Amino acid sequence: MGTDHEDLPLFDLKEPYDTWVDTASFLQFATDDARTSVENILYQPDNLISDNPPRRLIFQGKTFKNVSLSKTHLSYLEFKECTFTDCKFVGSIIENCVFRRCSFIRCNFYKSVIGNCDIDPTSFENCANKETTPNFGVGLFRELLHNSRQVASPDYSREARYQLRRWQRYEKLWELKLKWETSRIFSKSTFEVAKMSISVSKDWVYEILFGYGMRLQNFILTSLGLLLVLTTVNYVFRDSFQLMLGGKVISGIADAFYFSVIVVTTLGFGDITPNTQIGEIVVAIEALIGFVMFAVLTSIIFKRITE
Repeated sequence: MGTDHEDLPLFDLKEPYDTWVDTASFLQFATDDARTSVENILYQPDNLISDNPPRRLIFQGKTFKNVSLSKTHLSYLEFKECTFTDCKFVGSIIENCVFRRCSFIRCNFYKSVIGNCDIDPTSFENCANKETTPNFGVGLFRELLHNSRQVASPDYSREARYQLRRWQRYEKLWELKLKWETSRIFSKSTFEVAKMSISVSKDWVYEILFGYGMRLQNFILTSLGLLLVLTTVNYVFRDSFQLMLGGKVISGIADAFYFSVIVVTTLGFGDITPNTQIGEIVVAIEALIGFVMFAVLTSIIFKRITE
């Protein structure tokens, strides 16, 4: 490896640190049960592999801080309840490894390759910096998505796809800020900024409301919020809409809730109906919203089944 680790821009270890050139001594040092923290280390050998594969070498409850394993092939290792902070995995190949209840904070996986590993994508939520290096997050979660498909884990795959979409939005926002700083009023770049702003806003709304069509909890919360809003509208404006039940305008919040559910779910029983033009228009819009919600729910269920 030489000193390639030290020459990588923006990825340098904080000084001071110790340089290790022998794998056996490093493994003995790092796996010592009496040692809970492994800090300030530049690991230079090309490989960090269990001495008895396919049996994995276990690291239990370790804290790795300011450690560089860049350009290293990691294989047949198992990390349990470990924390990695300010660590470098630049250009590393990580395969046949297991990470149980681990977390990665401000770690750099630029151009790393992850394959056939049991690793939860949620462990990397605080890994990259969305303000300065969102492209690193995009690359990382693209690798994690590929890995989750290799190990045939629907839950990991769903989380990796969700996080990848989030980091792609962060990357768009980062590019938008750069364009905004260099754009001129009424120039071509201004219209490009406006177009990117709309795209970023749409992505943000889609994430918040529906979790990019991958998170059922987002859909449920959005549906409950929508029903609350529509129930309130239909109750407050029941006289303006002339929402009639049995020849009389509905009087209770329960009737308004019942009517909202029927409209949004497009069941249309017809026992409560609007009798003014404005009421018909608003109720028609509510029905269209319900149709969209049904389409999103179908998409979420389909994705889960096909995974």
